Amino acid sequence: MNTLKSYLYILLGLLFLVLVQFWFQETHTASVNSSNTQVEPISASVKNSSISLPDSGRLFSISNDLLKATIDLDGGKVVKTELSQYYKTIQRELRQNILNYSEDFSYYAQSGYLGDELLKFNVNHEKTTQSKLVLEVKSGAFLYTKTFEFGEDPYTIKQTNYVENIGALNQKVVPYSSFVSLHASDEKVMDTPKNFQPGAGIKESSGWFVLPTYSGVSYHTKETPYVKLPYTQIASDSGGISLDNAGWFSVQQRYFLNAWVPQAMGSSVLNTQWLPVDKNGLSRFSASMLGMQYTLSSNESLTVSETLYSGPELADVLAGIAPGLNLTIDYGWLWLLSEVIFKVLNFIHDAFNNWGLAIILTTALIKLIFYKMSEKGFVASLKMKALQPRIKDIQERFKDDAAQKSQAIMALYKEEGVNPMGGCLPILIQFPFLIALYWVLVESVQLRHASFLWIPDLSSYDPYYILPLIMGLGLFFQQKLTPTNLDPAQEQAMMIMPVMMTFIFCQFPAGLALYMLTNAVLSALQQWYLTKKHS
Repeated sequence: MNTLKSYLYILLGLLFLVLVQFWFQETHTASVNSSNTQVEPISASVKNSSISLPDSGRLFSISNDLLKATIDLDGGKVVKTELSQYYKTIQRELRQNILNYSEDFSYYAQSGYLGDELLKFNVNHEKTTQSKLVLEVKSGAFLYTKTFEFGEDPYTIKQTNYVENIGALNQKVVPYSSFVSLHASDEKVMDTPKNFQPGAGIKESSGWFVLPTYSGVSYHTKETPYVKLPYTQIASDSGGISLDNAGWFSVQQRYFLNAWVPQAMGSSVLNTQWLPVDKNGLSRFSASMLGMQYTLSSNESLTVSETLYSGPELADVLAGIAPGLNLTIDYGWLWLLSEVIFKVLNFIHDAFNNWGLAIILTTALIKLIFYKMSEKGFVASLKMKALQPRIKDIQERFKDDAAQKSQAIMALYKEEGVNPMGGCLPILIQFPFLIALYWVLVESVQLRHASFLWIPDLSSYDPYYILPLIMGLGLFFQQKLTPTNLDPAQEQAMMIMPVMMTFIFCQFPAGLALYMLTNAVLSALQQWYLTKKHS
């Protein structure tokens, strides 16, 4: 397999990665002590704006070692979740918020019974403790009570919604849980469904060449464990989706997730809505799950529990909360291979506590696994090179008869026991691993902001472009050591290929460039060894 075809396969593979992911996008820790919980009032400044900021006297919070959740007494909704172990940027100046509010946007989670979403709740101080916040309000024939406390699983808030019919007549109630995002329609926010990000958080950047990870709604049913519902689809169709007892729904963004996991109490319906701009100049997005309707007689009550997850996409944690919730870690169409690669990376990281070293050793392990295949490809390339004079002779003899020429060449291959495609397989086998590792790098929150040597973030591009340049040199020397059937002029023309690869990988995640560099160095060493062995 000559060098020209090798690099063409790599470039075609990268192009294939881009095209497949854009199609795919459109269609479809260690243990932590969470017992240290506090309930405290929040102080916040109030400013007039198109988005109504919560009054400081209406805000309370519950917090533990992982999560701080701010609850607004108006509607009894969770208006802010702050992660204590994650930061918005590599500078670690501001902690990562998932639910949040400001003058320009409001992104909150709410659960209860239809009709209570606009009520002003009060804190029941007698029932509120250091680990539990209890809100209640009387309205008409109902007494509503909302209880907030942290769940057993990390980054979860257990919300217990109680309603009692205090009237004399029968009353109907419907439980609900929802995520709502309001944005002021101006230049500072993204209003179009394709680019929408609730919460107006700081966007993660991996350079100008970035394949988008999935952001949007997803849900679960017994028949289909993980279904995507993109914002573009919501904007064109806001109809209801029937779920079942096991149903959960979430709003995904890169690395982080908000999800409602309701108590199994019969069938439910997921309603989504997109309103680009209303009369007040606000864009509105909402995703709500409505449960079954219940009829309560006088003095009868109903209690429904919901679990709110607001945290990072950690597979082990999500799998323990609800079936299929771990599938929200979207590794694309090679998800199985990506999961295997991540487990290997994570195992090595646990041993050495360094993600860069984990990538290097994983690359070496992959190279070792396919060593025999590479050796066979190398030997096939040597045989093909040795046959070139005889092939050229056949081409001269049958230059006017293409069919006869092809038959003669194939007969030569059969006579010498040479597979003309034998050198291609070691190149082709790299593509799935390259693509799978790409998705591990851009989707695994564990590698977010992971530094290595001078590189501040392996999931983003090298800001100094040192690694891509070294990778280009490695590819150059690998090319020099690879057996080739090209004439000298073609070999000189091929020198442009390492330059092109360096340019492309300048904007790829640094971890991917590290993989390519390690692979190039190991390939050069392997070819040097094989050259001595088979010369």
